[in-house]
Amino acid sequence: MFTLSMVEYFKIILIKRLFVNFSKVSIDGTIQEVIKSLFDMDLEINGDWGYSKKLATIIQDNKSMPIAQQEQMVVSMRSYIEMNITKDKEDRYAGINVKEINREEIVEENIIYHKIRYEITAILESKYKKLMKEYKNGYETEEFDMTKHFKERKKETLIRIEDYWFILQS
Repeated sequence: MFTLSMVEYFKIILIKRLFVNFSKVSIDGTIQEVIKSLFDMDLEINGDWGYSKKLATIIQDNKSMPIAQQEQMVVSMRSYIEMNITKDKEDRYAGINVKEINREEIVEENIIYHKIRYEITAILESKYKKLMKEYKNGYETEEFDMTKHFKERKKETLIRIEDYWFILQS
């Protein structure tokens, strides 16, 4: 049986990162318009896509949803645009998950910034579909090797670490 050591696993992750390039979102329209068009959601946000302090996403604190939840939602949308919507079919990712690693609150000139680091994981869409089909067809059968399946998923998973900048306005 083939198994990966942690060192081998992290070498694979580093190699994948070197060869996978995701372009910054550069779709015409405001962030609000793009989100409405692609995800059919009305969010109280302005600014840019959060790639730096200068390009921060501005979130209006309207108390309808916790700030951290709004931030996570916007990061998920940006990741989906970068990793799926704007990629050629053979380069698209699926199963995109976003997990907050840490956050920093920075106050400058009465402006509240959140600089948040996220771990973003995904699998190439073609491999993801194959793995999901294998799982759905086999998970209730005796011959299905759950451990092997999840090791394969882990091996195919791309991990990105990205910072995202927000400005909070009340």
